[in-house]
Amino acid sequence: MSRTTNAIKNTGFGLLGKLANLILAFLSRTIFIYFLGSTYLGVNGLYSEILSLLSFAELGFGSAMTFAMYKPVADKDTEKIKRLLGFYKTVYRIVAVIITVAGLCLIPFLQYIVKGAEWLNVTELRLYFLIFLANTVVGYFVTYKFAYLNALQKNYINTNIDTIVNTVSYCAQMVVILVFKDFLLYLLVRPANRAMGASSSVGQSWRLITARPYRIHLFQTAFFRCFLVFKQQKDRTWVFSGYESRLKNLKQRHKGQ
Repeated sequence: MSRTTNAIKNTGFGLLGKLANLILAFLSRTIFIYFLGSTYLGVNGLYSEILSLLSFAELGFGSAMTFAMYKPVADKDTEKIKRLLGFYKTVYRIVAVIITVAGLCLIPFLQYIVKGAEWLNVTELRLYFLIFLANTVVGYFVTYKFAYLNALQKNYINTNIDTIVNTVSYCAQMVVILVFKDFLLYLLVRPANRAMGASSSVGQSWRLITARPYRIHLFQTAFFRCFLVFKQQKDRTWVFSGYESRLKNLKQRHKGQ
């Protein structure tokens, strides 16, 4: 698929996704205010802003990560792609730890940060914040894999998954508000849907990575390595020679594709 086609898809699905999110967010916010009141809305907004501020710990690393992957993706350099993904995985885990620690350090001061919600006890404030924090941190453990789709200019895959997940999430939250009128259940819906969406995006990324010929060949060579470990008797030299020959043929076949 050409880059122009991908760009058109990215733009089209991106606009549709934004429009759907705006409409659903407006409906959800309206129902939220009507049934739960402005106090919970204020807590919801304040915690969202606090977590957005903590997310600055990423410092735009995601954009730099995607840019660094353009060349190895264009060259079909699978080994370098794997090394970059491994590096990004480590960095994002460090970011997740930093945000978690910073968020936990704020917990003792929440009752002083949140104003106008005196009828909420400290336990509730802390529980709600922990759910917000978990919802933010979990994403950093899988975000690094999205860079591969972005480098392939297939952002529309993530966009479509996000649109579906957000639609389901908003609808579920509105149902929870209408039926149970419970803020805690309202908050728990989002992490559950986000986890499902992240799993879908990671699955799509993995499917595209494993679809590349050289990655399949690498799996085959891994089998020969295991075979070599178990064949450490008198025929070890023959097995090693066969493995090297097979590996050479696989690399030549990959170059020809």
